[in-house]
Amino acid sequence: MMEFCGMDKETAEKALVTYRVHYSDHGMYDAYLYDGVREMLDRLKEKGHKLYIGTSKPESFAVKMLEALGVSEYFTIICGAIMDTKRNRKADVLAELFRRIGSSPQDEGTDGMWCMIGDRIYDAEGAAEFGMPCIGVLWGFGSAEEFTGCTIVKTPAELTELF
Repeated sequence: MMEFCGMDKETAEKALVTYRVHYSDHGMYDAYLYDGVREMLDRLKEKGHKLYIGTSKPESFAVKMLEALGVSEYFTIICGAIMDTKRNRKADVLAELFRRIGSSPQDEGTDGMWCMIGDRIYDAEGAAEFGMPCIGVLWGFGSAEEFTGCTIVKTPAELTELF
């Protein structure tokens, strides 16, 4: 909120509390799956891929949202930020996710086993911090310009074809 809305720290902290109250009551339930996402998840699971979520959303919100959308069962682990902002950078979330998994892209013998799929520059930056490839998807909130050095896909069907 400081970066995008020009708020000072104190105002941004108050706005964040207000936003989270609204989001937990209503906003997370306004989410919907983009066309083709459920089919993509089905195909990836059928092919034996383990799917994990490392999100900058507060973890409790992410779990509730994915349950409401009926897709939480596709993911082995759902890891997110925590409300006190100690784990809100994408790299911090990924570090916690890899801790829970018990493996990371930096482990010996895991080359090619990991890939970040995301819709914002933060996903690409988090992937880079762990030395893993990133696929930028254009059906989310980001743009192709955010994914320098990443593979870019326009549809869930294109993503499925990559795997």
